[in-house]
Amino acid sequence: MHHRRFWTLATFASLLAVAGAVPAGAVDTIPDAPTLTDIVPPSAARGQSVEITLSGQRLAGTKDLLCRFSAFPSLITPTDRGMKATVSAATDGQVKAKITVPADAPPGLHEIRCQTAQGVTTPMYFFVSQYAQVPEKEPNNAIQQANPITAPTTIAGVIDGGEDQDTYSFTAKKGERLVFDVEGFKRYAPPQNNMEGVSYLDSFIILRDEQGKELAYDDDSTRADAFLAFQFPTDGKYFITIRDSLFRSRGDFHYRLTVGNRPTITAVVPPGGTVGKRSNVTVYGYNLDSSGATSLKRFVDMQETPGAQEFRVITAAGMSNAVPIMAETLPDVLEVEPNDRMQDATQVQVPAVCNGKFDTMTDVDGYRFQGQGGTRLVFAISASKLGSPVDTFITLMDRKGRVIARDDDGGGMPDARMEVTIPNTEEYIVYVRNQVRSGSGPQQFYRLAIRPLQPGFGMVFRQEGINRLGGPTMVPVDSVTVPQGGSTEFETSLSRYEGQSGDVKLAINAPPTIKGLVLEQLVKEKKPDPVTGDLKVSKITVEKLPVIKNGQSTADMRISAPETMAPGTYLGMYIRASGVAGAQPYVVNQPLWVTVSPKN
Repeated sequence: MHHRRFWTLATFASLLAVAGAVPAGAVDTIPDAPTLTDIVPPSAARGQSVEITLSGQRLAGTKDLLCRFSAFPSLITPTDRGMKATVSAATDGQVKAKITVPADAPPGLHEIRCQTAQGVTTPMYFFVSQYAQVPEKEPNNAIQQANPITAPTTIAGVIDGGEDQDTYSFTAKKGERLVFDVEGFKRYAPPQNNMEGVSYLDSFIILRDEQGKELAYDDDSTRADAFLAFQFPTDGKYFITIRDSLFRSRGDFHYRLTVGNRPTITAVVPPGGTVGKRSNVTVYGYNLDSSGATSLKRFVDMQETPGAQEFRVITAAGMSNAVPIMAETLPDVLEVEPNDRMQDATQVQVPAVCNGKFDTMTDVDGYRFQGQGGTRLVFAISASKLGSPVDTFITLMDRKGRVIARDDDGGGMPDARMEVTIPNTEEYIVYVRNQVRSGSGPQQFYRLAIRPLQPGFGMVFRQEGINRLGGPTMVPVDSVTVPQGGSTEFETSLSRYEGQSGDVKLAINAPPTIKGLVLEQLVKEKKPDPVTGDLKVSKITVEKLPVIKNGQSTADMRISAPETMAPGTYLGMYIRASGVAGAQPYVVNQPLWVTVSPKN
């Protein structure tokens, strides 16, 4: 048996016409793939057990849930953090299970997937709060109807019905600073998924005193989720109201509103350090210690390998939000103000990572370095992925003020990045400025790497699916389904960067417990159709030793399972890509979960 997910336009149209064939709110989907579309309830507190219902398609045969966590899935690979699940029932469209959240589970969004008989589903996200959750009680639109709450707490509510808004009353003491943090949009759009086209709650919160006078409000402090930190002027009763910013309402506009003196980090400067070393950082935010500090000094032990690591502050009031900080092999340099003018630019010995922040709306930071003629350098900003709101623009100039190169969004909007061949051996200055003038102070931070090229490649897997408009598209996947005695096809795509070249060999990398899977390459020759002129596959050659040739970036692959291989999901599977970067071997092991489905 041969499994394929390759579809004609007629098939797309017919699938779209079938109710429920494409999950509501999905962007790009594979029509016959197991998919999750909702979790109810979508949250629980640490140490709590809760019965949940997961909705989707092709969920029959689910015997287990895969629960993982990463505060930054696009930067740090999710891992098992102890959340347990027991499945009690499973049909094609619904799974019922009991979730048990460990008392020490990290607060935030946990990834949940179903391991079905037909494969591993797409993820949905389940919010874990560190404080006990209380449900909202309607009606509570007006302050006269406000639900009383006691901080610290997390309210689980929904904006549903007409121009719904939910109001809560609480008491606060003079000088006390409370944070009001909404989680709603983030559940649909964690960092690796912008969920374009999906309807979500765009929360808006308003703080009032006992007389109903407005004290503060917020709309989009954290993407589309509202956030407030407020220090109360007097003892008394206060009200917090949450609604959609456009006064919309839907049954799935769930939110969690956390109210309390929880420590909250708004910035860490510098937001990183050198691998294996101790970095001296300043943490900015609210309630960072028992005295309510808004800044403090910390030493952070950087991990031994390059990449992002999670940083939090813990006080008697609880655990702060997580922020990412970067461990890198290059030495760190702190900007020295003033450095706006050429003669004042901070001196840097390349290669290095320059750490800066915009102290005023019009602040410009300059860095001087000695360049070697003919050397190709990378100038790369890291800001947005670290949670900074800045939109950087970088300009490289020589000592005479001549512009050598400039860039806006070359590193992926809104982070600047450029590769430049240094023309002469002399001193150069690179300037960094913030285009959007999003504010000033430590929250407006960035990291600027100045370094030689570091060739390499990344790897993703794709299968043919449909986009939200019904047309064909290649959908990224991290799991495939192979029937016993059959095979399935997928595309392997390399993203070569900074001059990487040469052949890249592909092979299965799996533990000894996973035996029998075979990976092959399908070399497809295409010729134009004599009637339509469209390219069609005319010949397929099977290569037993898959390789993506120099100058190419994709390969059609086939993975097969023997009839004797036991049905189930094999989570220890990787595809190993081996090549050369510069003069050194370069290897990427990319996870690809394989589900062997029972033979029909």
